[in-house]
Amino acid sequence: MFERIFRPSNLTESLLPILLCNWIFGNQLIQYPNRNFIFLQKFPYFIFIICVYTVSWSFSLVYFLSETIVTYQENLYWIVTGVSLLIFCINIILGLLFKKKSLMIYDRSLKVDKKLEDLGVAVNCQKTFSYSFIVTIIFIITALLLNLMSVLWSVSSDDAVADTFAIFALNHPIHMNYLFSLTYCVLIRHMCLRFRKINKALGKFITLQSNDSILIENNESITENRIVLSQTSTRLNHNLRILKNIHLELTSLCEKITHIFGVQLIMTIVSSFVLITSLSYDLYLTARNPKVINSDKIYESFILSSWMIVNVINFQFINYIAAKTVHEWSQTGRIIHNLKSKSEDTDLCLTIQKFSLQMLQNPLKFSPCGFIDLGFPFMRDFFGTITTYLIILIQMAPN
Repeated sequence: MFERIFRPSNLTESLLPILLCNWIFGNQLIQYPNRNFIFLQKFPYFIFIICVYTVSWSFSLVYFLSETIVTYQENLYWIVTGVSLLIFCINIILGLLFKKKSLMIYDRSLKVDKKLEDLGVAVNCQKTFSYSFIVTIIFIITALLLNLMSVLWSVSSDDAVADTFAIFALNHPIHMNYLFSLTYCVLIRHMCLRFRKINKALGKFITLQSNDSILIENNESITENRIVLSQTSTRLNHNLRILKNIHLELTSLCEKITHIFGVQLIMTIVSSFVLITSLSYDLYLTARNPKVINSDKIYESFILSSWMIVNVINFQFINYIAAKTVHEWSQTGRIIHNLKSKSEDTDLCLTIQKFSLQMLQNPLKFSPCGFIDLGFPFMRDFFGTITTYLIILIQMAPN
């Protein structure tokens, strides 16, 4: 259905659904020179959004301080809200600072797609567009459900409309921080698909070379076949050099994207650690509290679990995308080694050796700010540390 409505032709167009959400809420990190959305990317609109945020947050803070709205774990709620607001403001500021670098990524991505198309590799941006659309819909539905649960849990005054507005305003920075993480993940996944395209092209090279080798072995006396094999090796060598450069460019783009989102990712990971640990501990205290009736325990446990699960999924999604991209990147090395083992052409083997050396000298790592390496090993250590802290907190919990 979406293919008939919109056919993306480049990186920015393929990310349009999630970028539109960013622009509407004031994050202007990635620009798109299209007259239909140009107003959302202008500085006056950014100032307007900041004014709306300032007024709504001020009203919500004054309203909450004058009314007893949050009745359970109030201190934790304010800490989470304050930290999320700080992270959101930093994300907005960094979005303005890294505008030019994001435009550079857009231009370099266009050149990569053009080189792949010149090699005859089909570049289909529709998958990224559909993926971005689905991720955006899931984000909107999840944000609305979490806000609804917060309203049902926290509102206790007679003015339900004002309570609802205040809760939506204070929860908004939390959801926007999730949106920044999802934007990073969709960008990296786009690069992962390009690595996959390179691997498929290299796989076809292996098939082509194997077929030509079989032809020569069965017809050793035919000179024309040897000429065909020589031409095939020359063509493969030329294409392999281009793919080698594209592979290095994609590696560099992944590093640039991680650099742009580095501070946001570090803050997201730290806040996820605090939130998951504190929510898990609160869940334990709720289950053990003899003063809370069972029906309230179930309700409160459900809400705490929902927020905790969202944070866990957000953290896992970031690391899964990073690990998946590294896997596709490393898969290229296995394919070119297989290609080398089946090749007898000296120039082609030399190009493959240079390709392998390039991968050794420029390994793909997702290291935001150089502090951590995203991936499955980091996920294991992350949840192991949370488990350790939970055990300590439970042992220190009051009887």
